Amino acid sequence: MKFIINDLYKQDSDFIKRIPEIFSYEGETIFQFRNTLKRFGYKERAWIVKSFKVPHLINRFVYATFRQSKARRSYENGLKLIAAGFYTPTPVACIEQIDFGLSHSFYISEELTGVHEIRELQDQPMTPERIDVLKAFGTFSAALHTARIYHKDYTPGNILYKRTDVGYRFYLVDINRMSIGKYIPEKKSYWNFRRLCLSHEGFIVFTQTFAEIMGYNKDYAVKEVLFHARKNKKF
Repeated sequence: MKFIINDLYKQDSDFIKRIPEIFSYEGETIFQFRNTLKRFGYKERAWIVKSFKVPHLINRFVYATFRQSKARRSYENGLKLIAAGFYTPTPVACIEQIDFGLSHSFYISEELTGVHEIRELQDQPMTPERIDVLKAFGTFSAALHTARIYHKDYTPGNILYKRTDVGYRFYLVDINRMSIGKYIPEKKSYWNFRRLCLSHEGFIVFTQTFAEIMGYNKDYAVKEVLFHARKNKKF
Protein backbone atom coordinates (compact mmCIF):
# COMPACT_ATOMS: atom_id res chain seq x y z
CA MET A 1 0.00 0.00 0.00
CA LYS A 2 1.38 3.40 -0.99
CA PHE A 3 0.19 6.60 0.69
CA ILE A 4 0.94 10.14 -0.44
CA ILE A 5 -0.45 12.65 2.04
CA ASN A 6 -0.53 16.42 1.74
CA ASP A 7 1.61 17.99 4.47
CA LEU A 8 -1.47 19.96 5.56
CA TYR A 9 -3.10 16.66 6.61
CA LYS A 10 -0.20 14.70 8.11
CA GLN A 11 -1.98 14.80 11.48
CA ASP A 12 -4.83 12.83 9.88
CA SER A 13 -2.62 10.01 8.61
CA ASP A 14 -4.15 7.35 10.85
CA PHE A 15 -7.62 7.91 9.42
CA ILE A 16 -6.38 8.26 5.83
CA LYS A 17 -4.60 4.92 6.06
CA ARG A 18 -7.85 3.23 7.12
CA ILE A 19 -9.80 4.38 4.06
CA PRO A 20 -9.10 1.31 1.87
CA GLU A 21 -10.32 -0.90 4.71
CA ILE A 22 -13.53 1.02 5.49
CA PHE A 23 -14.45 2.37 2.05
CA SER A 24 -16.86 -0.42 1.13
CA TYR A 25 -19.06 -0.10 4.22
CA GLU A 26 -18.64 3.44 5.53
CA GLY A 27 -19.25 6.86 4.02
CA GLU A 28 -22.15 8.27 2.00
CA THR A 29 -22.25 7.20 -1.65
CA ILE A 30 -22.54 10.22 -3.95
CA PHE A 31 -21.94 8.58 -7.32
CA GLN A 32 -21.35 5.05 -8.52
CA PHE A 33 -20.70 3.90 -12.05
CA ARG A 34 -17.23 3.01 -13.29
CA ASN A 35 -15.76 4.85 -10.33
CA THR A 36 -17.29 5.43 -6.91
CA LEU A 37 -17.45 8.70 -4.98
CA LYS A 38 -18.16 8.75 -1.27
CA ARG A 39 -18.45 11.48 1.31
CA PHE A 40 -16.74 10.92 4.65
CA GLY A 41 -17.30 13.15 7.64
CA TYR A 42 -14.14 13.69 9.62
CA LYS A 43 -13.30 16.17 12.39
CA GLU A 44 -16.31 18.39 11.70
CA ARG A 45 -15.52 18.63 8.00
CA ALA A 46 -16.13 16.47 4.96
CA TRP A 47 -13.83 14.74 2.52
CA ILE A 48 -14.70 13.31 -0.87
CA VAL A 49 -13.04 9.97 -1.62
CA LYS A 50 -12.93 8.71 -5.20
CA SER A 51 -12.27 5.02 -5.69
CA PHE A 52 -11.15 4.31 -9.23
CA LYS A 53 -12.25 1.24 -11.11
CA VAL A 54 -9.78 -1.63 -10.90
CA PRO A 55 -7.75 -1.59 -14.15
CA HIS A 56 -7.76 -4.59 -16.44
CA LEU A 57 -4.84 -6.97 -16.14
CA ILE A 58 -2.39 -5.27 -18.52
CA ASN A 59 -3.07 -1.79 -17.16
CA ARG A 60 -2.62 -3.05 -13.61
CA PHE A 61 0.97 -3.78 -14.52
CA VAL A 62 1.39 -0.54 -16.51
CA TYR A 63 0.08 1.64 -13.64
CA ALA A 64 2.28 -0.16 -11.14
CA THR A 65 5.50 0.22 -13.13
CA PHE A 66 5.45 2.79 -15.94
CA ARG A 67 2.50 5.15 -15.59
CA GLN A 68 1.03 7.07 -12.67
CA SER A 69 -2.34 5.88 -11.40
CA LYS A 70 -5.42 8.04 -11.93
CA ALA A 71 -5.46 8.77 -8.21
CA ARG A 72 -1.82 9.93 -8.27
CA ARG A 73 -2.45 12.10 -11.34
CA SER A 74 -5.51 13.63 -9.69
CA TYR A 75 -3.52 14.45 -6.58
CA GLU A 76 -0.56 15.97 -8.41
CA ASN A 77 -2.70 17.87 -10.92
CA GLY A 78 -4.64 19.34 -8.02
CA LEU A 79 -1.47 20.66 -6.43
CA LYS A 80 -0.29 22.06 -9.78
CA LEU A 81 -3.60 23.84 -10.37
CA ILE A 82 -3.46 25.49 -6.96
CA ALA A 83 0.18 26.46 -7.47
CA ALA A 84 -0.79 28.09 -10.78
CA GLY A 85 -3.47 30.18 -9.07
CA PHE A 86 -6.54 28.14 -10.04
CA TYR A 87 -9.08 26.39 -7.84
CA THR A 88 -9.90 22.75 -7.22
CA PRO A 89 -10.96 20.94 -4.04
CA THR A 90 -7.87 20.85 -1.83
CA PRO A 91 -5.99 17.56 -2.39
CA VAL A 92 -5.72 15.58 0.84
CA ALA A 93 -4.07 12.33 -0.22
CA CYS A 94 -3.87 9.53 -2.73
CA ILE A 95 -3.63 5.84 -1.98
CA GLU A 96 -2.40 3.05 -4.25
CA GLN A 97 -2.93 -0.59 -3.42
CA ILE A 98 -0.43 -2.84 -5.18
CA ASP A 99 -1.45 -6.48 -5.52
CA PHE A 100 0.02 -8.20 -8.60
CA GLY A 101 0.04 -4.73 -10.12
CA LEU A 102 -2.17 -1.81 -9.20
CA SER A 103 -5.54 -3.01 -7.90
CA HIS A 104 -7.29 -0.15 -6.09
CA SER A 105 -6.50 3.53 -5.97
CA PHE A 106 -8.18 6.35 -4.06
CA TYR A 107 -8.06 10.12 -4.38
CA ILE A 108 -9.13 12.16 -1.35
CA SER A 109 -9.99 15.86 -1.42
CA GLU A 110 -11.85 18.41 0.65
CA GLU A 111 -15.57 18.76 -0.06
CA LEU A 112 -16.74 21.92 -1.81
CA THR A 113 -19.94 23.57 -0.61
CA GLY A 114 -22.15 26.26 -2.08
CA VAL A 115 -21.10 25.56 -5.66
CA HIS A 116 -23.05 25.06 -8.90
CA GLU A 117 -22.31 23.00 -11.99
CA ILE A 118 -21.96 24.73 -15.35
CA ARG A 119 -24.75 22.47 -16.65
CA GLU A 120 -27.22 24.52 -14.59
CA LEU A 121 -26.81 27.38 -17.06
CA GLN A 122 -28.29 25.44 -19.97
CA ASP A 123 -31.97 26.00 -19.31
CA GLN A 124 -31.81 29.37 -17.58
CA PRO A 125 -33.05 32.49 -19.39
CA MET A 126 -30.45 34.91 -20.71
CA THR A 127 -30.67 37.31 -17.80
CA PRO A 128 -27.91 39.84 -17.04
CA GLU A 129 -26.73 37.57 -14.23
CA ARG A 130 -26.47 34.55 -16.52
CA ILE A 131 -24.58 36.61 -19.09
CA ASP A 132 -22.17 37.70 -16.36
CA VAL A 133 -21.53 34.07 -15.40
CA LEU A 134 -20.94 33.07 -19.03
CA LYS A 135 -18.52 35.94 -19.54
CA ALA A 136 -16.70 35.03 -16.35
CA PHE A 137 -16.55 31.42 -17.54
CA GLY A 138 -15.07 32.53 -20.86
CA THR A 139 -12.50 34.60 -18.98
CA PHE A 140 -11.64 31.63 -16.76
CA SER A 141 -11.24 29.30 -19.75
CA ALA A 142 -8.95 31.82 -21.45
CA ALA A 143 -6.84 32.04 -18.29
CA LEU A 144 -6.52 28.25 -18.22
CA HIS A 145 -5.41 28.02 -21.83
CA THR A 146 -3.03 30.97 -21.47
CA ALA A 147 -1.45 29.09 -18.56
CA ARG A 148 -1.24 26.02 -20.83
CA ILE A 149 -3.62 24.00 -18.69
CA TYR A 150 -5.83 21.73 -20.78
CA HIS A 151 -8.57 19.72 -19.07
CA LYS A 152 -9.20 16.76 -21.36
CA ASP A 153 -12.68 16.17 -19.94
CA TYR A 154 -14.00 19.75 -20.02
CA THR A 155 -17.61 18.86 -19.37
CA PRO A 156 -20.45 20.51 -17.40
CA GLY A 157 -20.10 18.27 -14.37
CA ASN A 158 -16.37 18.88 -14.07
CA ILE A 159 -16.57 22.68 -13.86
CA LEU A 160 -18.09 24.17 -10.72
CA TYR A 161 -18.59 27.80 -9.79
CA LYS A 162 -19.85 30.07 -7.09
CA ARG A 163 -20.34 33.78 -6.64
CA THR A 164 -17.98 35.61 -4.30
CA ASP A 165 -17.61 39.20 -3.16
CA VAL A 166 -15.21 39.84 -6.03
CA GLY A 167 -17.01 37.97 -8.82
CA TYR A 168 -17.29 34.33 -9.85
CA ARG A 169 -14.84 31.63 -8.85
CA PHE A 170 -14.48 28.45 -10.90
CA TYR A 171 -13.25 25.05 -9.74
CA LEU A 172 -12.07 22.06 -11.77
CA VAL A 173 -12.81 18.52 -10.66
CA ASP A 174 -12.20 15.05 -12.15
CA ILE A 175 -8.69 16.20 -12.95
CA ASN A 176 -6.80 12.99 -13.64
CA ARG A 177 -6.87 13.67 -17.40
CA MET A 178 -5.06 16.96 -17.94
CA SER A 179 -2.19 18.36 -19.95
CA ILE A 180 -0.11 21.00 -18.19
CA GLY A 181 2.67 23.02 -19.77
CA LYS A 182 2.05 22.28 -23.45
CA TYR A 183 1.01 24.89 -26.02
CA ILE A 184 -2.71 24.68 -26.88
CA PRO A 185 -3.48 25.43 -30.55
CA GLU A 186 -6.47 27.70 -31.23
CA LYS A 187 -8.53 25.01 -32.98
CA LYS A 188 -7.86 22.54 -30.20
CA SER A 189 -9.37 25.05 -27.75
CA TYR A 190 -12.60 25.18 -29.73
CA TRP A 191 -12.79 21.40 -29.95
CA ASN A 192 -12.23 21.23 -26.18
CA PHE A 193 -15.48 23.18 -25.61
CA ARG A 194 -17.68 20.84 -27.64
CA ARG A 195 -19.22 19.04 -24.64
CA LEU A 196 -20.14 22.09 -22.60
CA CYS A 197 -23.83 21.98 -21.81
CA LEU A 198 -24.76 25.46 -23.03
CA SER A 199 -27.54 26.83 -25.22
CA HIS A 200 -26.82 28.34 -28.62
CA GLU A 201 -26.87 31.84 -27.12
CA GLY A 202 -24.80 30.69 -24.15
CA PHE A 203 -22.09 29.31 -26.42
CA ILE A 204 -21.93 32.61 -28.28
CA VAL A 205 -21.47 34.74 -25.14
CA PHE A 206 -18.92 32.32 -23.69
CA THR A 207 -16.94 31.95 -26.93
CA GLN A 208 -16.85 35.63 -27.80
CA THR A 209 -15.43 36.41 -24.37
CA PHE A 210 -12.84 33.64 -24.67
CA ALA A 211 -11.79 34.75 -28.17
CA GLU A 212 -11.54 38.43 -27.26
CA ILE A 213 -9.20 37.72 -24.36
CA MET A 214 -7.09 35.31 -26.41
CA GLY A 215 -6.85 37.76 -29.32
CA TYR A 216 -8.70 35.44 -31.71
CA ASN A 217 -11.26 36.36 -34.35
CA LYS A 218 -14.61 36.20 -32.54
CA ASP A 219 -16.72 35.29 -35.59
CA TYR A 220 -14.41 32.43 -36.50
CA ALA A 221 -14.30 31.24 -32.90
CA VAL A 222 -18.09 31.14 -32.60
CA LYS A 223 -18.38 29.30 -35.91
CA GLU A 224 -15.87 26.66 -34.83
CA VAL A 225 -17.30 26.12 -31.34
CA LEU A 226 -20.88 25.85 -32.61
CA PHE A 227 -19.76 23.41 -35.31
CA HIS A 228 -18.13 21.11 -32.77
CA ALA A 229 -21.03 21.47 -30.32
CA ARG A 230 -23.60 20.55 -32.96
CA LYS A 231 -21.47 17.62 -34.05
CA ASN A 232 -21.41 16.50 -30.44
CA LYS A 233 -25.23 16.93 -30.35
CA LYS A 234 -25.36 19.19 -27.31
CA PHE A 235 -28.13 21.39 -28.73
